[in-house]
Formats: sequence, C-alpha cells, structure tokens
Amino acid sequence: MTLVISSLLVGAALALRFKVMILLPAIAVGTLLVVTNGLFHGQNLLWTAVAATSFIICLQVGYLSAAFIRVMSTPVREARAVSRKLTSRRD
Repeated sequence: MTLVISSLLVGAALALRFKVMILLPAIAVGTLLVVTNGLFHGQNLLWTAVAATSFIICLQVGYLSAAFIRVMSTPVREARAVSRKLTSRRD
C-alpha cells in the first residue's frame, strides 16, 4: 500500500514540474529500486514483478491525474487574470 501511495504522489509531483518524457527515466529507476528491494528481502519473483508493475501503473496514473488537474485549472487562472485586468481598468 505504501508503494502505491508513494508512486501516485511521485507521479503527481513529476507532472507538475516536467514533461511526459520524465516518465521513462522515473520508471527505469523506480523499477530497479523495487526489484532490488524485493530480491534483497527474499520475496518471490512473482510478487516482485507484481510490485514493479503496480509501481509503473500508479506512477503513470499519478502523472495523468496531476496533468489533467493542471490542464483543467488553466482556464480558471486565465479567467481570474482577465477579471483582475478588467477591474483594474475601471478604477
């Protein structure tokens, strides 16, 4: 559960700062860490593969969620900026 939540948050943080190409190195590094951790703790290879797959999926879902929120909030920010300009012209 910790892996799922942390990968969702990492994906969301990456979406706020970087373009989509950051997912490739993030997936590579994260998968390497998950597999290394699973093998180091003596987990079954199947469970290690499931953990790596869930990491990849949750990282992408977190990225897409934050990117969607960012795109949907852009018109609101633009409308507020226009509204501020209009009210400052009246004064």
